[in-house]
Amino acid sequence: MYNVVIVDDEMIVVDGLMSYFPWGDEGFQVVGGAAGSDEALKLLDAQRVDVLLTDIAMPNMNGLELITRALAVNPALKSIILSGYSDFNYAVDAIRLGTVGYLVKPVDFDELRAALRKIAEALGSQERPRLERDDAPVGLSVRTVQSYVLEHLGANLTLAGLADVAFLHPNYLSRLFRERTGETVMDYVTRIRMERACALLRDPARNITDVSKAVGYANPRHFSQVFKDTMKCTPTEYRNAVSPPGGAS
Repeated sequence: MYNVVIVDDEMIVVDGLMSYFPWGDEGFQVVGGAAGSDEALKLLDAQRVDVLLTDIAMPNMNGLELITRALAVNPALKSIILSGYSDFNYAVDAIRLGTVGYLVKPVDFDELRAALRKIAEALGSQERPRLERDDAPVGLSVRTVQSYVLEHLGANLTLAGLADVAFLHPNYLSRLFRERTGETVMDYVTRIRMERACALLRDPARNITDVSKAVGYANPRHFSQVFKDTMKCTPTEYRNAVSPPGGAS
């Protein structure tokens, strides 16, 4: 059985999915339900979870941010978005995070079943021993770096500095990180910074200079260039696409 955690700030949704969908028929079991991201993170830390089914629009931390945090701890985690919004921009961000399904409420059980079968196929093809080896000190070092990055996005993050955090030589950390995650340390830093920037840009009260500083770029021009290279649009273009008219820029 693969373990599932369901997150939605409306517990009636969580309870309904837990009670009425035939999880066992698809080889899954629900090991927890949470009414928000903070509660969900505790569940994810406390046990092995294979699938995170989460709402997008939640207070404090939205579903995309939750997935980002969860992936930093468990890169093998699979996710399914549950949303009341059929918003294309949310779907784009979800795809970038590797989300398997994007389901609009009320949930169509056939669509949920299709997403779970896709996940089961992916999980079944992975080597379970390698996932279990993530609990070894080597895996812990990678997760330590990922967690540090998430908590210090506004700081000056360098390979040498992150190697110090993990008590490893920079060259060794670089090779280890790429073997475990498929990307370089600094590519990971940039990706997480851009994902956080996207979330911040949705808030019209934040200007782009503030967003730039919040994700570790003292020079807004440099931030804008990196954002454009990564997201294929400028921060202003992204904000205009996801925010209602009249937002700050």
